[in-house]
Amino acid sequence: MMGDHHFYRKTVGYEGSARVPFLVRLPGGRAVRPRVDEVVELRDIMPTVLDIAGVPIPAGVDGVSVLPLMQDAEVTWRSEIHGEHVAEVLGNQSMHWVTDGRRKFIWFSGSGMEQFFDLDGDPTESRNLIHQPDRAEEVAGWRNRLVAHLDGREEGFVSDGRLVADRPVQTEMSWVRALLG
Repeated sequence: MMGDHHFYRKTVGYEGSARVPFLVRLPGGRAVRPRVDEVVELRDIMPTVLDIAGVPIPAGVDGVSVLPLMQDAEVTWRSEIHGEHVAEVLGNQSMHWVTDGRRKFIWFSGSGMEQFFDLDGDPTESRNLIHQPDRAEEVAGWRNRLVAHLDGREEGFVSDGRLVADRPVQTEMSWVRALLG
């Protein structure tokens, strides 16, 4: 985050903060696919290292080995990842996002502000498409994905299948003005 969205550190779900290259080189020059476009997470590191070493992956581990993806194996993979972060710079509200690497839906738990980005066409997340009428159905689908990730949590983020914010929704510009003081 070098000024992207007015942030200068890694505390948010925007690409400049959350997107981290996941590079793997197998020992012994073993052949692998040169690039995989599926979404992976940092919690996939440990199971991947164990899998490469031939060590069983303990039950209950959150991550998944990416070795099958690298070997072009037939594998069913996650369709998206959910991320979240709470930071003082956000006014101590949490920022939640769900992405498949091509689209990203973001929701702020305090203000209720939502953002939707087409990462294929806008990798810097500079055009919020949340209010675009032609994207309404797509946005609703992504919102429902986030609801599925947050439903049942003790924070009460979801009620009756809808996201619940702590404070009234602000417009995006008023949120930015409040952030910048």
